[in-house]
Amino acid sequence: MNEKVNFLFWNINKKMILEEIKMLVDYYNIDVLLLAENNTDDNKILGILNSDKNNFYASPGRLFKRISIYSKFENKFIKEKKGHGRYKNRNFALPGKTEILLVVIHYQDKRNWTSADQNAEISNLMDDINEKQKEYKHRRTIIVGDFNMNPFEQAMVQHTGLHSVQDKNIAKTKQRKVAGKNYHLYYNPMWNFFGDTAENKIPGTYYYNSGKPINYYWNMFDQVIVGHELIDSFDSKELNIINKIGNINLLNSRGIINKKDYSDHLPIKFQLNIN
Repeated sequence: MNEKVNFLFWNINKKMILEEIKMLVDYYNIDVLLLAENNTDDNKILGILNSDKNNFYASPGRLFKRISIYSKFENKFIKEKKGHGRYKNRNFALPGKTEILLVVIHYQDKRNWTSADQNAEISNLMDDINEKQKEYKHRRTIIVGDFNMNPFEQAMVQHTGLHSVQDKNIAKTKQRKVAGKNYHLYYNPMWNFFGDTAENKIPGTYYYNSGKPINYYWNMFDQVIVGHELIDSFDSKELNIINKIGNINLLNSRGIINKKDYSDHLPIKFQLNIN
């Protein structure tokens, strides 16, 4: 029997938007809530989340505190295994279900780190992930969070980085050889949202209008990356960039992110069918 587990990630930019978070959780029946840049006390958030029928638990981290985890599953099912200043690894194991390695990331931003800096550091993240995959003897891995990079950037696609591709069939080939050595592939479904003809018409999760020579305007900084052993458990139709919460529009009258009233990032939601 499969268990459908709904995940929501949102970099809330230190905003007190608890009612909006509660509405999102209820509307999408979220089971695992991941918040970056959250300055609100866990007890206050749990008080809002559990104000009616929900029963969420806070999953505190000793090694990485940049992202808060709240789950309908007790903490014994989401165990912290390894952390870093910018990411955390959690063993996600529901009773009688397949184990998953959940990696949550809030990577260095480009105001402080160049693309070359990000690329130089990303191999450390992958070394940690590979170490845990060897320990668990599986590659059922989900990497989610604010990468502060677009899917096409070097650290996201290179063989010693996330090594993620936009085609799930290619990712299912599991690995490719570079200079005589095999490297495992990941699937990045966020490519499907590029451009204003994407299904939900939102071409990114973060908007920035730069005066520099290269200006993308919309960026896909918030992403979910799927290990090849989990691709069949990942429901692409349930992946969404959310721009409305009921009658609340997270975009302003110009169609860009309303960072004055809400966050400067849009939330993403996805679902796993866990056997």
